[in-house]
Amino acid sequence: MHAIALSILVFCFSPVSCGLGQDLKTVRAEGIGMSPTIKDGDNLVIGRRAYDRDAAIARFDIIAFMVSSDLFHYKRVIGLPGEKIEIKNGEVFVDDKLLHEPFEKEDWSESNFGPLVIPEAEYFVLGDNRINSADSRIWQPSTIKRKSILGKIVEIVPAKK
Repeated sequence: MHAIALSILVFCFSPVSCGLGQDLKTVRAEGIGMSPTIKDGDNLVIGRRAYDRDAAIARFDIIAFMVSSDLFHYKRVIGLPGEKIEIKNGEVFVDDKLLHEPFEKEDWSESNFGPLVIPEAEYFVLGDNRINSADSRIWQPSTIKRKSILGKIVEIVPAKK
């Protein structure tokens, strides 16, 4: 019995078997652009190897990406390569179909964007607090290149109050 428990313990301390080999980085969230999902002061755990080996980046993943050599952002993936994105009165359309966003976000209705066909290996991202988010709606160019993506936010640790 002890041999089995020891085997399980050793297996779970193996970085590959327990996901610890993801090359995790923890950063403190700043700003309100991803509120209510991510609040100012929360700690974000970035899985920097989450997209290694051409792993698919999925719609609604929250990603960290480089904006410049010393600045990164974190936003939610809304549009994937090859899709047409359009925002009409605050509603997001992907390939002319209304997008159901199954997460909590701040209400907004004053925004229009597009249409834009997302280039290959690029992504369209939005903050969950659309009224207070600098994101693909205002950036030039509007999309994030895959090579700029640092990783996936794999955990959000709420700030202590």
